[in-house]
Amino acid sequence: MNLSLNKFGGVLVALALLCNVAIAQFTASGTVKDGAGKALEGVSVIVKGTTFGTITDAKGGYAVNVPNESGRLVFSSVGYAKTEKAVAKAAAMVDVVLLNSASNIDEIVISGFATTTARKNLANAVGTVSSKELTGTTTVQTVDGALYGKFSGANIVANSGAPGGGISVKLRGVSTINGSTEPLYIIDGVYMDNSATSGGVNIVSQAGRGTGPSNQDNPANRMADLNPDDIERIEILKGPSAAAIYGTRANAGVVLITTKKGKAGKTKVSITQDLGQASILNPLGLRNFDTEAKAASVGQDAVWRAATNKNRDYEMETFGNKGFIRNTGVNVSSGNDKTQFYISGNTRKEDGIVKFTGFNRNSLRLNIDHKINDKLDVSVNTMFTNSSNSRSVTGNDNVNVSLSVAVSATYPFEDLSPNAQGIYPDGLAGSNVLQTVRHFRNLEKTNRFVGGGTANYTLLKTDDSYLKLRVSAGVDNYASQSTIHSPEFMQFEKAGPAATFGKYVVGNTNSLTANTSAFLLFNKKADKLDLNTSLGVARYDISRSYNLVTATKLVGGQTNLEQGTISAVNNRSVTSTDIGFVAQQEANYDDKYIATLGIRADKSTLFGNNLANKLFFFPKASLAVNLSGFDFLKDNKIISQLKARVAYGQSGGIPQPGSVSLQQPQFTVFGSQIISGDLGLGISTALGNGDVRPERASEIEGGLDLGLFNNKISLDFTVFNKTVTDFLLTAQLPPSTGFSSQVVNGGKLVNKGIELGLRANIANTKLLNWDVNLNFWTVNNKMVELNVPQFTQGSFGTSFGTFLIDTGFAVGSIVGRTLDASIEQNDGIKGNGLAIVGTSIPKFQMSWLNTITIAKNIDFTMLWHWKKGGDNINLTQLLYDFAGTTWDFDEKNLTPFTDAQAGKTNGDMRLAAFGKTTKYIVQDASFVKLREVAVYYTLPKISKNIDRIRIGASANNVLLFTKYQSYDPEVSNFGSNGVSTGVDVNPFPSSKRIFGHINIDF
Repeated sequence: MNLSLNKFGGVLVALALLCNVAIAQFTASGTVKDGAGKALEGVSVIVKGTTFGTITDAKGGYAVNVPNESGRLVFSSVGYAKTEKAVAKAAAMVDVVLLNSASNIDEIVISGFATTTARKNLANAVGTVSSKELTGTTTVQTVDGALYGKFSGANIVANSGAPGGGISVKLRGVSTINGSTEPLYIIDGVYMDNSATSGGVNIVSQAGRGTGPSNQDNPANRMADLNPDDIERIEILKGPSAAAIYGTRANAGVVLITTKKGKAGKTKVSITQDLGQASILNPLGLRNFDTEAKAASVGQDAVWRAATNKNRDYEMETFGNKGFIRNTGVNVSSGNDKTQFYISGNTRKEDGIVKFTGFNRNSLRLNIDHKINDKLDVSVNTMFTNSSNSRSVTGNDNVNVSLSVAVSATYPFEDLSPNAQGIYPDGLAGSNVLQTVRHFRNLEKTNRFVGGGTANYTLLKTDDSYLKLRVSAGVDNYASQSTIHSPEFMQFEKAGPAATFGKYVVGNTNSLTANTSAFLLFNKKADKLDLNTSLGVARYDISRSYNLVTATKLVGGQTNLEQGTISAVNNRSVTSTDIGFVAQQEANYDDKYIATLGIRADKSTLFGNNLANKLFFFPKASLAVNLSGFDFLKDNKIISQLKARVAYGQSGGIPQPGSVSLQQPQFTVFGSQIISGDLGLGISTALGNGDVRPERASEIEGGLDLGLFNNKISLDFTVFNKTVTDFLLTAQLPPSTGFSSQVVNGGKLVNKGIELGLRANIANTKLLNWDVNLNFWTVNNKMVELNVPQFTQGSFGTSFGTFLIDTGFAVGSIVGRTLDASIEQNDGIKGNGLAIVGTSIPKFQMSWLNTITIAKNIDFTMLWHWKKGGDNINLTQLLYDFAGTTWDFDEKNLTPFTDAQAGKTNGDMRLAAFGKTTKYIVQDASFVKLREVAVYYTLPKISKNIDRIRIGASANNVLLFTKYQSYDPEVSNFGSNGVSTGVDVNPFPSSKRIFGHINIDF
């Protein structure tokens, strides 16, 4: 009986406590606006010290349960200063104004393979690009192309201006000599293949000679498949100190992409329509052939072709198309406390500045997050894309097929128009550029699926700790088919040494990559100490095949491999597996001291056979000290943040199969040969290396983060030293071995740089809000060890300028011919008249982003980019000179290279200089660009069913200021391969794009 009474009494006490809680609990509500009085959606509202919270709606309103009679509400949103307000049952209505903060210290960034932290506690200079910064100004063609000038420490160039992109991204200097400079891209935890696979243009253009693909084919990157409008944020791990946890694939940096997710609340629908036009950014112009004497100077045999006395501008007839652009997107998001979803569909059509070229992309995305119970939650992210592009043929070639090469050799007094039967006359250039535009086709079609999933299961949870298991898996699968058709009636197909009477080239690429990981995540809080431990294993599998078949001597009018003679077959395939073991420990003491120790151990089938089971270790360590959390700065009214940080890490560069050859340096490969009329195999002259190991980068970085006046002004300063060793280099072998060369590890390169970032909220009133973001960075390097003899690579020899790889010189140094003996002696380069005549490394780069809001509903954005220094090897102007068609051929404003050249025209002087000095070929590629500019107007609310209507106009790549003598100083004929950037050989010209926009949110 006593036991029963005790139980009954306990129940009464519990009911009384519950009644007290129910009586004490109340709902706090209100609105959140910015300093200009504009309602803020998506602001986090948390009851301090509890798990109670919510986010504001489209009108800035919120309602949140407070478990006691009083408490404090914490309001936070990226871009605004965190604010706390007291709330009580007697005063439950709290309206808040959030002030703009130039700092983003409260945003959450990735700190490990499966962990995150607030930026204010981060020990690395991690670049971040928000969805607003990425696509909020103008519509962008590709994700990698949209990163221009939006964070420090990167050198980004377009390999070609052709539709569909083709971008080279280099983070914190040189990370490889012969491999790809592209960073590792990870989207929602899925490793994304960003290969640029050649369609075989070289078979027609002979840019690299041979019958197969070349690294001069300028294909599109596969990042073009990703819809930029689906991205919520991008984080850039620029160096090994931040990227070490990704091991052997992180030497060139890591780009982490997070896509948009649904939020609990009402269903939201957003419709976007962009219409625009692309046009040539920087036409070169014409030589003024205004007299018969000038025409005759080119050659008397050409004069008769003048149809009229009026010169034709074949450059604009080729590259002057006004390309129509349409971008249409719809996304729907919603959810409740259990399930949230985001669905989007997008279609993009962009016509190129060359007729019959263009880029199309259709994409679908579905992201779902579901909380199954208190212990288990899952998320699934999927994307399907169908894309196609038509790129014609531009860039280097040796048979005058390329549009840009043919334009340079076409005289404006030629008549290249077709006759009444549609037959084009032969051009003096060896091809008729109008015929090539009309009939040559270079097409690529791709279907791609990217999907990933993550499950989090709470194994243990107490008041001060938890243990979670996180399992992730992802797959990236695409099938791409390329088609090149060069009809038999083309001038260059029916005449000359390259005559094959038509070519039809079909390429097929199939790629399947899969990554899986499993991690244990343990968190323990003890007083002021917060510990995060992660331990796990990750696996990455690649299976890729590449086939390229060429048919020549086509039957008239046929586009089928069977209607020609099979002249060449290129077939490559590769499979690989990487396995990594990861451990990381993070410790945070009172948000004052934040330390991290971690290590990754990797093995891969791409290492040499003798190292197949060997683990390569990549450690990391970092320390951040938030000085503003100490008493002597805690209540300082000027300094709101002061953090010192230092970090160290190592990462690897795996011996990756090349995107063209797909060969692996650890193997001695066989090639097909005809032996006595029969097909046989022959051993390659390149000897495989069973001991080849990954390239390795070690980096130490340090810096300071400073926030002033409640973070209205923030400054970050970073210095770094990145050392790369074990480069994959080609060593020459003695003839007695029976082989000519072998890939070996060797060399040591040091990259040093400075990065500065300044954010400031210049004004914040009801009439005007003005935010400024400035980035400044420099990167320099020097080769300090090299275990093979000095060599050059890139470009086409010292007469043109080429890149020197040698101890004591910067990688990027351009060696060429000179008549200045003192320069040759100072450089210490042995050879007849050779010297360092330039460098591809910029002195510095700077970007300037302005975001201005006027009277709440007018938004103006402007992004400028300045690159100072850095030389290009300009062979475009040289090819125009060879043909005598250069726009400035008859001008006399160049400095003579010898006294004998005084008074000569620019064209005559440059031609006389060729082979003697590269003075006029290696040119300063400095520039100032207006990357993006836009103005938008948000209409007053016209319906309760429509949350917002926004209209605007924008432009991309719209202004270029440079003395560089070609289409664009941002160019790379050899793509992202090694150090050979900045080689300009008649590329597809860059475009400027102008848009009109309308966005409707329901």
